[in-house]
This record gives sequence, C-alpha cells and structure tokens, in this order.
Amino acid sequence: MLELKHLRLLAALDRHGSLSGAARELGCSQPAASQQLQSLERSTGTPLAVRGPSGLRLTEAGRLLVERGGPVLAAVAQAEAEVTAIAGLRAGHVRLAAFAGAVASLVPDAVARLRRRHPDLRLSLTDAEPPDAVALLRAGEVDVALVHDWDGVPTPEGIADLEVVPLLWEDVRLVTAAGDPLAGTDGPVPLAGLAQASWIAGCERCRSHLVDACAAAGFTPDITFEAEDHVAVQSLAAHGLGLALVPELVLTAVQVDGLAVLDVDPPARRRVGLVTTPGMARVPGVQAAATAFLASAHALAQRSPGLSLLPVAELTSVREKPGLDES
Repeated sequence: MLELKHLRLLAALDRHGSLSGAARELGCSQPAASQQLQSLERSTGTPLAVRGPSGLRLTEAGRLLVERGGPVLAAVAQAEAEVTAIAGLRAGHVRLAAFAGAVASLVPDAVARLRRRHPDLRLSLTDAEPPDAVALLRAGEVDVALVHDWDGVPTPEGIADLEVVPLLWEDVRLVTAAGDPLAGTDGPVPLAGLAQASWIAGCERCRSHLVDACAAAGFTPDITFEAEDHVAVQSLAAHGLGLALVPELVLTAVQVDGLAVLDVDPPARRRVGLVTTPGMARVPGVQAAATAFLASAHALAQRSPGLSLLPVAELTSVREKPGLDES
C-alpha cells in the first residue's frame, strides 16, 4: 500500500540519485531506505528505480509517482503547518452563540481580551437565546454557546452531556419610571404587591421568568407592552408605561435616563455560563475563549454588585493553561 513515506523516499531519490543521499535527507539508514523501496516495488509490481552510470534513476513508474505525489506531499505539509498554528493559537476560528444581554456586556470585553492575547485567533458571533444557542452547538454550527438558566429552575436535561463553564450569578432587577412612587421604596419591592401593575415583557419565549415569578407570588401579570429589545423595555418603563424585570448584565451595558432600578422580593437571579461539547472542550481556541470569558466575568463582578462569580475550580479542563488572563 502506498504511504506518504514512500512518496517522500521517491522524491528524495529523484533529488539525490542515490539511496545514501535519500537516507540522509530522510533521517534513516541506507538499509532502511532500501527496504522501503523494495517493499514499494513489490506492492506496485514494477521497478521504480534502476541503477545507471551516475547512480539510481527513477523508472517511468517512479517518475509518475513523484509527479503525482508532489502535490500530495505539499498539501500534507501545508495541513501540518496549519494544524500546528491552530494548536499554538497562531490561527483558528471559534464560533460563539450568545444571548442579547451578554452580547451587550460580557461578550465585547471577553472578545477584546481574547484578541489582545491571541491576535490571530478569529471569533465570530451569532445572537441566539439559550434554547437556540444549544441547538446550534449540537448541530455543529457553533463551537461555544453562552447561556443562562433561572435560579430555582432545574438545569435542562438537554445539556447534561455538555461541558458547562459557570461564569456568573446575575441579579434580575425591577425597573420603573424615576417618578413612580415605587421608586422611593425603602428596600426590596414585594412582588406580591404588584398584581395590579402593568408589565412590559419580551416575546412569549423570553417572558417565562416573569410569568413564573408572578405566578409564585399569586397572580398573572398584565403584560401591556411586548418588546424584545432591552433598551426599548427600559425606555417604556422610564416613560411610566409599565414595570419590567431586567437582568443585571443589560443594566451594566446600558441604562436609559429616567429609570429607577429596584430590588425585588423574593429576589430573582439567573446563572450565566458557557457550554461546549466534550470534544470541543479540548480545542485550544475554545479553551482560550473560556479563559477570556472567565476573566471578563471576574472583572464585571468586581464592578457590579448585581453580579457574582460562580465556582469554576471543577472546570479547569475547559480552560486555557495557565490560568485566567486578567489583563
């Protein structure tokens, strides 16, 4: 069977005209080179080199293999160089899916850190909420997904087989107009006392946390306005058109004028983390991305009282070595 070592031997024979010269180039002994040539000739059923007045010369069959094998050897060498570059983070592409709140806050900081440390590593972004982001990950369309789940809600069984990198606990805050009497409330606002309020919420897929929290407080929220854009939600609330629950990552990124931000009772929060497949968790580019997000989560948690770190000690296998990039 024809192997790369045979193509390399024939190419070296063509250049040097002798087994000794070919053996020196390939870093093997002359008897070993001779055995390889004999083995290949037996396999092909025809002589590939014959001795002439000035040394060994390739036969027509030998020249054909060198001619056809040249592009193969070049392609293999290029592939080896590219893989080495990816392994050394001098090249590569990491595809990320992330939900809107993180895209506005956590993602820019993490990508900037990644670019500073590994300028040749490319990262692309798809905006997707957790169910869709996980589906993209499973379909092989992204390498890493930034997701969230709600405190008190069991982690979906659908990610039990994935590698999870916990990043943050994120408080969810009650927002209203600065002139609303609620804005002067001393301490957390009891959710049970807001049954008569008008509410602003996201699409039907994005409002489950509001509906569930209100149901636990004994009422169904009167959702007057629906808006998927977090800035639009804040603006509607700031104009006195309703109340809304807004995650801290969104408020960290942007907060409109005229908005009052309050704690709610019982407190609401959600976990934020990265998920990837066990196979992708071993890829250097994915490990570098995880390290960048861990560093960004650490920096954001230091700046915002509504964010706190989740434990990551058990997830070092998905992190780049050495530890966090705190730059």
